Amino acid sequence: MIGRMTQPYQAFNCFCREAFDPSDEIRFKKHIILCKEFQKHSPITQFFNNMKLDQLTLLDLQIIRAELELKLEEVRTYAEIQESGGFENGGTKEELIPCNSCNGLKEMNEMIFLETCIHSFCKKCLVKLIVTSMKEGKEALCISCNQPINEFEKKMIIGEEEYNRLMDEISFSGFQTTTCCQCNNMFVFEAGSVQGNLKDDFGNLLTKEKEMHYANNRFKCPNCHIEQCRKCKTTPYHLGKTCEENQKHKESKLCKYCEEPIERLASGMIDVCDRPDCVIKIKDACKKVLQCGHSCSGFHGENHCLPCLHQDCSKAVAPLLNGQTGDDYCIICGVERIVNAPCIRSSCGHIFHLHCITTRIVKRWHRPRIVFNFCSCPLCKKWLEFPPESALNTKMLEYTRLFEDIKRKSMERLKYEKRDQDERLVTKGDAYYQKPVEYAIAIYSYYECFKCKKPYFGGLKRCEDLMQEDSKNESFKPEELVCAECSSVGITLQNCPKHGKDYIEFKCKFCCSIATWFCWGSTHFCESCHKRQCEGDYVSKYTKDKLPKCTGKNSCPLKVDHKGNGEEFALGCALCRNLVNSHDF
Repeated sequence: MIGRMTQPYQAFNCFCREAFDPSDEIRFKKHIILCKEFQKHSPITQFFNNMKLDQLTLLDLQIIRAELELKLEEVRTYAEIQESGGFENGGTKEELIPCNSCNGLKEMNEMIFLETCIHSFCKKCLVKLIVTSMKEGKEALCISCNQPINEFEKKMIIGEEEYNRLMDEISFSGFQTTTCCQCNNMFVFEAGSVQGNLKDDFGNLLTKEKEMHYANNRFKCPNCHIEQCRKCKTTPYHLGKTCEENQKHKESKLCKYCEEPIERLASGMIDVCDRPDCVIKIKDACKKVLQCGHSCSGFHGENHCLPCLHQDCSKAVAPLLNGQTGDDYCIICGVERIVNAPCIRSSCGHIFHLHCITTRIVKRWHRPRIVFNFCSCPLCKKWLEFPPESALNTKMLEYTRLFEDIKRKSMERLKYEKRDQDERLVTKGDAYYQKPVEYAIAIYSYYECFKCKKPYFGGLKRCEDLMQEDSKNESFKPEELVCAECSSVGITLQNCPKHGKDYIEFKCKFCCSIATWFCWGSTHFCESCHKRQCEGDYVSKYTKDKLPKCTGKNSCPLKVDHKGNGEEFALGCALCRNLVNSHDF
């Protein structure tokens, strides 16, 4: 015996002959752990020392642990009985029922009696028996009489949800299965195949090891459509990294721009690495540190920093970001998150990569006709305005002046051509109802002169559309876009002292009629020739000898001497001409 405790709180006499009250549990346990005499003479301690636990297999250790847990439960039961006065003081052994598996004594309400054989088990043992049997594909049998436990009892004992989950496992047995980390949907996993052309986020081809990892672990749940890794349950799948590399990546401090572990910090930065691509971005970046401790994501030289775009501050600054977050992808490039490059914010509140919005504005329009779509916010369509200290503000002021100039000229032409009462302007429900400015800008085409860089009138918009269709959308040559003043046509122009050259009237290039159409920024048509051109009779392709010959000033409908048909000729300012004597100028 280790010692004697014949009555509760009786002194404990250790092998070292020290006696103390065992109700002092802390001192009691500490003494047992530290006392060398106790370790030397205790039969239980000696028993475990002889077992050499450090040399046992995992399975052996698991079995021993399970047995000890059962015996510990039994010891606790008898200790509680002794503390309550023992069996002789009112308690009876019949009030506690032994489990047929672990032999532990339990109260009646803690036991389960099987319907088929009435043998009793504690719930813990019975659940373990049923779950183990189902996982091994065996029938669950009572360990006392080998009678099978029916399916209804199994479901009631382990719970319907766990029972259904185990049944799904059984139905998938023999297959490679996986479970979605989002919706817990279980399904059969089939390894994919790779073609040797997979690339990581930086455009580098994956190694064979990474390709195999992708094929054997990457999947998209057929139920919730979430992409994930079958092995480590990361969403989305960590393309270009193994699970171990991805875990190390997440635990490392990452560069704000390239999102790779920082090996060396770039000069003057607290969260950007010194990789070449990141160093290039730093040149345009604000290097200030915000009050929250994160670096500013704005541009170099800004007077007022952007709200913090770091994910840790996203909730606090959400009301200031107009629905955007640093984790959103740039609406222009669509390949990097907003926080991955220096940014700038328009007056409408939306944030863009500085490089992306600058490229968009510098490229301007991509067809001959001047349009201003690039001047509008891609998200809310408001006219872009930037902080006055930014270079973009200077560019936008330049385009604002250009827009106002074209708007003025378009409205003057709309009134001169008496189109300010066109059907679309007076028809309710039309997109241009009572919107003459928008209508004028929409129907008239203006081009930028390659030489003087000023806008000039180029005809109605539908003429340009026909030109694009006829040329099969070939790219235009900017050097061919020249205004009347800078072109060969401009040599014959007489500048109107009142209206300049905006309203100079031309003859049709192909006959002796007044031109009403100016197409492609270079060619004047009368109504008749224009109609023929649009219907497929391409008068613009006729040689001069195929065009009608002018019979001279006296018989010419224009009553003027002019160049031969096939060449451009200016007649003078249309606004200043005497319409009554229209043939005498």
